[in-house]
Parts: sequence; structure tokens; C-alpha cells
Amino acid sequence: MTTTIGRQRFTTLLGVELRKLIDTRSGKLLFGSAIALTIALLVWKLTHTSTIPPTFGGYNASVLPSASFLLPVLGLLAMTSEWTQRTALTTFTLSPRRLSVFTAKFGAAVMLGIGVLVVTVPLALGATALGGSIADGADYANVGGEIRATVIMTLLQIVMGAAFGALVPVTAVALGAFYAAPTVWSGFAPGLLGHNARWLDVFDAYGRLASTHPTRHLGETLTAITVWVLAPAAVGIYRSARREVK
Repeated sequence: MTTTIGRQRFTTLLGVELRKLIDTRSGKLLFGSAIALTIALLVWKLTHTSTIPPTFGGYNASVLPSASFLLPVLGLLAMTSEWTQRTALTTFTLSPRRLSVFTAKFGAAVMLGIGVLVVTVPLALGATALGGSIADGADYANVGGEIRATVIMTLLQIVMGAAFGALVPVTAVALGAFYAAPTVWSGFAPGLLGHNARWLDVFDAYGRLASTHPTRHLGETLTAITVWVLAPAAVGIYRSARREVK
């Protein structure tokens, strides 16, 4: 009986956090913008289709900008909103188990990201079919691999955004760190460290996980994800759990 109650409580928390993301103006804007951006990119690609048979991979690439740049903000806002909007006192009074609350926030952001993919990936499939009718057929090679890669990269980016939001409770600072820090490393570190920079290049890690050989350079991949995703999440949750509520 105790286990059942615990599950119900977490399910309730998850529902609350999901509603917080969906019901806010910023959440609706990000959700709608992610879908609208994908549609706009797919339409642009359709209007520029050549006679060469289009590939699903080519159209599916239109899903990635929203997945990589917009959806992670949902995870970040899920973590920072309690502190920036000064609702933490109410939230943690009603739900004193902070770890459960933060876990629910991660889960809600991931669920909303999956919701966007449920819409955008079929749109990419439909656009591929439409492009194939304009050109001379379409190429659906490795559809499963492409979808798997999109899901992996999207979910990791969302978790990474939430991790930075947990680590830095100020939204603007967390956003700047999330976008700038890994990008600067990816852009400048190879020139200084050569191939060794891959050990901390999270974008390379995402690419390897999404490739047809996800276990290649597994040590480098796990190290980068630990540094940029898991460690910020762990430290952020620890700090948030001990942060004074005012």
C-alpha cells in the first residue's frame, strides 16, 4: 500500500510540473515555436526540392533545430522558474521532498519534448513522401536509425538544459552558460588540444550516440556526457535541495 501511494504522489507531481510547463506563456510559446519552426523548414525544403529523390534523413534534419535549440529551454525553465518567479516557498511547502520535485521537473520536460517529436517526426515523414511525389520517388533508408538519433539527441539536450537550470537558478545566466560554454569548447578546444578535445565535446558525443556505431569511442562519449549533462544535474539538484527558500 505504501508503494502505491508513493507512485501516486510522484504521478501527481509529474502532472503538476507538466501543467506548469504547458500552462505558462513561455511554455506555450516554446512548444508552438518548436513545431512552427519545423513546419517552416519542411516547407522551405519542399519548395526547393530538386529532381533528385529526397531522403528522409534530409527532411528529418529540419526537426533538429527546434529539438536542439528550443526544447532544452523547456527543461531549463522548469528548473529556474521556481526561483525566478519566487514560487519555491509554495512548491516546497506543498511538496517538501525536493528530490521528487526535481525528478518530476526533469520528467515533465522530457515528456513535453517527446510530445513535440510525436508531432514533428511524422511531419518529416509526410514531407518526405510529398517530396518524393514531386521528384522521382523518395529514399527511406535507415528511417529507424534517423528517428533513434533524433530522439537521443533531443532527450539529451533537454536533460542538459534542465541540468544547467538546476545548477544556475537565474534563467538568463543559465541560458547563456547552456548555449555558450559547450559551443565555445567545441569551437576552440580542438585548435588547442587536437583530438583530445573530443573527450569533452558533448556535440561530438551526441553525434556518435546517434550514429550507426554508437559504441565507437565510448569512453570519450561517456566522459563528455558526464561532464556536461550528468555532473551539472547532480550538482544542481544537490544545491537546489539545500538552497534556502525565501
